[in-house]
Amino acid sequence: MKSAKIIQAEHQGNFPNTHEAIVQLPGIGRSTAGAILSIAFKQQATILDGNVKRVLCRHEAIEEWSGERLTEKELWDVADSYTPTNRVDDYTQAIMDLGATLCTRRAPSCARCPLSDSCLAFKQERQNELPKSKPKKAIPQKHTWIIQLESTHDKDPRILLEKRPSPGIWGGLYSLPEKPAELSADQIIEQCEQEFSVKVIKNQTMPPFGHVFSHYKLELKPIKLHVTAPPLSVCENKQQLWVTETEIQSLGLPAPIKKYLNKS
Repeated sequence: MKSAKIIQAEHQGNFPNTHEAIVQLPGIGRSTAGAILSIAFKQQATILDGNVKRVLCRHEAIEEWSGERLTEKELWDVADSYTPTNRVDDYTQAIMDLGATLCTRRAPSCARCPLSDSCLAFKQERQNELPKSKPKKAIPQKHTWIIQLESTHDKDPRILLEKRPSPGIWGGLYSLPEKPAELSADQIIEQCEQEFSVKVIKNQTMPPFGHVFSHYKLELKPIKLHVTAPPLSVCENKQQLWVTETEIQSLGLPAPIKKYLNKS
């Protein structure tokens, strides 16, 4: 609708026939403008839609992902070099149809393709490898200790949970205390005895497990510390709670922590 109004107001109701004017219309980019010029106006104009990119990436055996800025520039140059001056409308329709019907994303029909004799991917038997997919962004890997302090001084063992600060990962939820991954088990025991006013009477490292966030992977290394009875003062500010297994179920815990505690 917006394009129609512009054509009516600025071009007296006639569809523009120059690249500069066509790309000014809403929703029309460089490739679409080239298709319009070549097919509708029979002007020499280059297109590079998804199908054409796939054809050219295979024909030229282009190694890089087509969405990279430099690779896309290379593809435009290649597309320009192949665009003829005569019968440009037939060429444009043909190369789009080639990508849509034969040089498909999966299982291309190379035996029926008129370009197979000159296609580098076909000669190298790499037609199923090219074009390259968008590279996956590497996700950083982080590590941390999680401390399962467990007091067994009564019939119902109690585990220490800490309320995580908000905002932040798992903000506002109760979770197991954490310590930097570079600490040794002995250092963790020493720090926990001082920080929580307990005495560790037994320790056990547990198998690590992972959790994936949107922007990084986290490996959690659990260590279970059996400790003497905790002082009551620990529970006063509600940021730290010694809770029974039953009480854990009523608290908001991160899903991987809750799953770990239910198994342990």
